[in-house]
Formats: sequence, C-alpha cells, structure tokens
Amino acid sequence: MSIGKRSNIAIWRLTMPEDVSPSERIDEVVSIYGQLVEDEPFKHQPLRKVEIVQDFDSVSIALYVRRKNNVGLLPFIQGHLSVPDDVKLFRSESADACLFIATKLAVFAITSGAGYRIIEGLVDYSFPFDTAKKLIANNFSESAVREFAGTRTSRVETYRRGHSIDRSDTFGKVWKKLVGRIDSSLLANSSYLRSIIDPARPPAVEIKAAFVLRKRLDLAEVVALVAELETLPEPNADQALQLSFLDNLYPIKNNKDIEGLLTDRFVENLRQVLLGSAEIDLDMSDPGDITRYNAGSDFKIGRLEISTGPPDKVRLVEAMRSICASSVRTVEGFRDHALSLGISYSIDPDDHATRIRDKLINFLHGEVDYEGQTYFRLDKIWYRSQGDFLENLKRDFIEEVFSTSRPVLLADVPFLTWRDDEDEDGFNKRQALVAGFHYGDKIFARSDRGKIELFDLLKVDEDNQRLYIVHSKDKFDAKMRDACSQIVMSSEVIDSDLDNGRPLLTRYFDDWKASPHNADKGISKATFLKWFDLELVYVVLCSTRRDFVPVDFENDALHSHIARREILATKNEFKGRDVSFRLAHTRRQ
Repeated sequence: MSIGKRSNIAIWRLTMPEDVSPSERIDEVVSIYGQLVEDEPFKHQPLRKVEIVQDFDSVSIALYVRRKNNVGLLPFIQGHLSVPDDVKLFRSESADACLFIATKLAVFAITSGAGYRIIEGLVDYSFPFDTAKKLIANNFSESAVREFAGTRTSRVETYRRGHSIDRSDTFGKVWKKLVGRIDSSLLANSSYLRSIIDPARPPAVEIKAAFVLRKRLDLAEVVALVAELETLPEPNADQALQLSFLDNLYPIKNNKDIEGLLTDRFVENLRQVLLGSAEIDLDMSDPGDITRYNAGSDFKIGRLEISTGPPDKVRLVEAMRSICASSVRTVEGFRDHALSLGISYSIDPDDHATRIRDKLINFLHGEVDYEGQTYFRLDKIWYRSQGDFLENLKRDFIEEVFSTSRPVLLADVPFLTWRDDEDEDGFNKRQALVAGFHYGDKIFARSDRGKIELFDLLKVDEDNQRLYIVHSKDKFDAKMRDACSQIVMSSEVIDSDLDNGRPLLTRYFDDWKASPHNADKGISKATFLKWFDLELVYVVLCSTRRDFVPVDFENDALHSHIARREILATKNEFKGRDVSFRLAHTRRQ
C-alpha cells in the first residue's frame, strides 16, 4: 500500500458538549450538516460516508465526502460560444472531504477542498492557541489581526527576523493568524513530535482557527501527532506569562444558534433595565462610522425623534420605555419588538433626505454572561473571551493605569465633581468656567473625514507647557469605546493639521470663538493656535461614584471589561507618537 503525505495539514478540534462521546459527536455533526442539506438543497451537497480501514489502535476514523459540479466561467460566457458543444469544457466535478479522528476525549478533523464547511460553526477556536502556549516561544514571523482601536480595521505583518510580541501591543486586537516556530527546548526527549522534526531547525507552526504544522505528514503521523497534542504538559508560569497575549477575544462564526441565544440574552438584559431591575454595560454608536454618528443630527429610533443629538445609553432607555411600553412586560413580545426597531439619522443637517438607516440592534455594543462565559458584542459581531483573558485584562489594566513608573491615570489636573443631575454637556460647561479650562463640546471641525468634535474641554497649563485635550464621559463603562474612538480620531486630525500649517484649526477657531461659552474670554486666534505648540496630552475623563483605586478593579466593583480593554488599546495606539494619552477620573455625587 502506498503512503501519501500532505504538506501544511490543518488540524481542527471540534467543540464537545457535556456527556457526549467523541463517536456520538461525529454523528451529531453529520446530522447537523444533513439538516442544512434538507433546508437548503441548492446550497449544500449531501454527504457520503466512505468506509476506511481502522488501522490505528488509539483512535477511530470516519471519512465523509461531498461532490459538487462546477461550471466556472460558463454562465458568463455561454451565450458567446461559437461551438455550443464547448460548454462541456467548462464542466468539472470536485470532492470536498472531512476526515474525523476520534480519540478517547475529543474529535479532531482534517479537511480538503471546501470540506471545512461540514464542520463550520462547530470548531473549538481555543485549541490552536492553547496548543501554541505549550509548543512555541514568543517569536513570530507573521501575524494577522483584526483591530478595534484606531483607524485600521485589520492588519497583516511579516517580519524579516523573529518578532516578539509585547502583551501591551495586543489590546484592541483579535488574532486571526500567527506564524511561529516549534521551541524544541519545550519537547521531552520521548516526544513524538521531537522524533519527526529536526530539533536544530524546527518547522513553522501556523495558529489560526486550526493548528497547522508546516511539514509533510502521512495519516499515521497525523494520528500520532493528534495523540501527542492532546497530552502535552501545561506551560510553566514563565511560558504562560510570555504568551498570555494569546488569551484574547475570538469571534463566534457561523453559529446562528449561539449568536441568537446571546442576542436574546442581550435584549432581555435591556428589558430588565427598562423595568428598573438591572443595570447594563452598553454603548451606542454606528458600527460603520463612529465619527459620522457623533456628528449626525435628526436622529430617530423607530418613529420617535431624538432631539438631543446622538443617543447614548440614557437616551436609548428613555426612548425605549416610550416606544416599548406595550411590549416590555413579556420576554418574547419585547424581543420581537426590540429586534424590529430601526434607527436613522442625517449626516448633513442641510440635507435631511440623505439618511443612514439600520436596525437598532446593530448600533448596540456591550457584554453578556451566558453559562459561565463572558461574551462581547462589538460592531455587530459576538466575541467570546478565551482562556485567562479577563484575568489578564484585569491584571494589565491595574498595572498600566496605577502601578507603572508612568501610570496612565492622570493625577496632575483636578476636575470638578460631576453632579448627579448633569449630563456630559452640563458638566463640560461648568468645568469650562474654571481658570485654564475652555469649552469645545458640540463644536465641530470640518475635515476630510467629515465633522469632527476635536475636544470637549481644553486645559491650558502654561507652567508645565502642556495642553490637555479632553473628551469626557459619564461613568466608566462601555461608553469608553466611544470616548477612545473620538480621542484617537481627534489626535490624528490635529496631528495632520499641525503638519500642514494648521488650516483646519484656523477655520475651527471662528466657530469655537463664536460659542457663548468662549466668546467673552478674549482669546485671540494667535493665542489659540499657539496653545498647540505646547506638549499635547490627550485625556479621556470618566466619572464614577467610587474612588477609582486598584481595589475597585480587583474586586470588580468597577467591572466593565470593555472599558478596561478600550483604555489599554488606546494607550497602545498612542505608543511611539510625540503625543501622550492619559485617563482621568472625577467623583460623581
């Protein structure tokens, strides 16, 4: 019998429900796919089980294949063929395969063609990252990430030489792929993996939704490798700390059942808020363009006009108490009503015909706990926390904000106490009356990115030659996403303007000066522009009823995971620039 080898085999591990054996799990997966075929027969091809010799003592193997016809370019070109019989040249048949490997504890899979579609939505995304912690060093040749902070949405990087990743560089990112190498020193002398590689020149490993060893392997070698991956020893404390950045958020893909359950839980949490029996950590913004949302006007939720500008959590709750008064008493009635609601707004106050329209649920971002796991809804996508992500986040937040030689928390600038009856604009107006502070809330600069709110407050510190550019938000919760996005955008617009002779700030001054909160201060244009020659410090100000000390984060009295993550991600976004980012706090009473 000839033995064939394949290169770069992706090894997937499937999720395992409790009290289900590996063989039963394979039957479940095949049944789930069979239901897809029954529901959408034109989209999914039926599976055929292929009998295979069970040559391996430690595992059982099951092979399924689906065949499909391909016509390629034919629909596009068929009407232009000179010889009608040439249509057969375009027709071909392909096979998608999924090979299941069932151990005593788990089910692994190897696929070819589009065989991944057979297990889509049933993959354990923690497997490759947990395995990486046990096999590799913090030394990578390639990375691909999805980014939540800054102006980029994704990024792929390759490195000329091995690149170590600092965990502080990873906040605000979700790993899509990492490429590193086996660390031979982590392999025992008796290790099977050590026996099939050259320890002096170990192969590369690709970590994504699957685990890929970049080496040619036959089936027997893959089976032995799977058995070893399942029994690798846990990383030691130093190794775990070095690679703690691998514990991150991972998207829930192609699993409509869990996405639906999480959305239902999210909406039910909102219903409890309307009933006055719960709090919710929630942010509201346009997932397509936060800046556009903040500069928008003429907002409507359903048919209800929101006259106060971009609705935040407080205004959302007020609006939905009115809109959903008749449905809020029942779980199903409220869910159906809330999920059917739309939101719209104008992006140009002089052109009300041009409106952004979307489902309200798409504008809501937050977190829910479900079956002991924390999930995050960000920009319409559900993510789950992986491994020790939340504990690492807590540890790193406390260290960066309070404990380093230059903590993120700003203590040099005192702010007024935030009154209970104040919204953000009311606080900003009162703070702007304090010497050295100046008002900027709802005064927009017109840039090539649209209307930008450059700051809520300016604080001029002539003694220390600093200009504090402040965006303020009530509470320390999911609204930090909005504040951090605003301040990153503001810093980029101001930096660009300073590099190009300050035309934007020059135009902006006239609108700023015209505000009744600035008109009587006697600030000249020359003075205003000269302020931006000072050291620029960008500040997000939050208010809480607590003292904002490490113990409040240790015991989760201030518990917003989203807020913690946004602050660390924004600090990282400012790294390497000539300006700095700080977090400030004031008490709310």
